[in-house]
Amino acid sequence: MTAARGPKIAFAVLVAIGFLFTLISFLTPGWRHYQNGGNEPDFGLVTYSCGSNNNQVNPSDCSAWWKSRQPWEKAVISFMVFAIIFELICLFWAIFSCTAFCCPAVYSPLPVLALISAICLLVAFVVFAAGNPNDIQYLPTVANQLNANNQPGYSFWLCVLAFVIMVIAAIVGFFAYSRHVAEYGMVERPRTGHHHNHN
Repeated sequence: MTAARGPKIAFAVLVAIGFLFTLISFLTPGWRHYQNGGNEPDFGLVTYSCGSNNNQVNPSDCSAWWKSRQPWEKAVISFMVFAIIFELICLFWAIFSCTAFCCPAVYSPLPVLALISAICLLVAFVVFAAGNPNDIQYLPTVANQLNANNQPGYSFWLCVLAFVIMVIAAIVGFFAYSRHVAEYGMVERPRTGHHHNHN
């Protein structure tokens, strides 16, 4: 199955990269960033940073603000978790497919799983972009200054990048599946019955 092996390996590599970016995006605190001259706080989906120096927010206020999740924020977390689960399943399945001489039916769900992962990521960052207010929101700091200009941070853009990678992975996966089917068909052509000519 050499014809399909290259695209299948490329698919597995893309899924691995997409999973890595998704996981980093999910675990880092850079989804919501406050711009106020440097050392500002950052708030992620499961982690956060209260900033430092004059822009440090009181830890108790920082924790209370971070824990006051809106329903749309919980939805973003849910879709990110779904994306991670689907990517993990897809990755292990793809690795198995690269090492096993299996029929096309076994490989066929992989590009679909990659596409579902991409859709979960798309919903996650679209919901976040729609729900996260871009207007000025203030957080008092230990120096009695105010942090403002809350905007999507690097973790948000890592999610967008993971989405793009998973879309490319899905396209490569569908191509690999078509090559797999073509090669499998050449190896395992269905046998036809013998035709007898009747005079």
